[in-house]
Amino acid sequence: MPDIDIGVGDFSGSYSTGAPSMELDRGNPANGTGILDTVKIKINANNSTINKVGTFSGSGTDWASRDYAQLGTLNTGNHTITGLSIDVVTNDIIGHYLLAGSVFYYDSGKTGMLYILPMVDKFDGNTYTYNTTGQAGMGLDVYATGETVSAGAIPQMLVCM
Repeated sequence: MPDIDIGVGDFSGSYSTGAPSMELDRGNPANGTGILDTVKIKINANNSTINKVGTFSGSGTDWASRDYAQLGTLNTGNHTITGLSIDVVTNDIIGHYLLAGSVFYYDSGKTGMLYILPMVDKFDGNTYTYNTTGQAGMGLDVYATGETVSAGAIPQMLVCM
């Protein structure tokens, strides 16, 4: 069982985003510090280009990207992508940038989402102020898991190289 999880996705979202889309999910912040190696995402349109999924640090409406993975083009359905390496720190939240296509989200019952206009890629490490208007109770159908890493620890993968 993974040590860390982040996001609220469980493949049951029934509404879909448009594109382009730059959105963060405030629900289920990271419960540990380490590396996310698996992302689960529900896609609603063939040839959806999910440029990036990653972690964000901050609070309120001010957030900065920490790290991300590029997922490429995905077709309609539930996807579990493994073998990733996304840095995460306790209380980070998850976000995505979608260039084309559609990702599912929840319209109610979740903590809420954040978005930015114009909806362009903000995975550059800078802090931006995101909007919450109309996003209460919403959540992305995106979820990630990984393992904790102690400060200063060398991941086992690197030791074996």
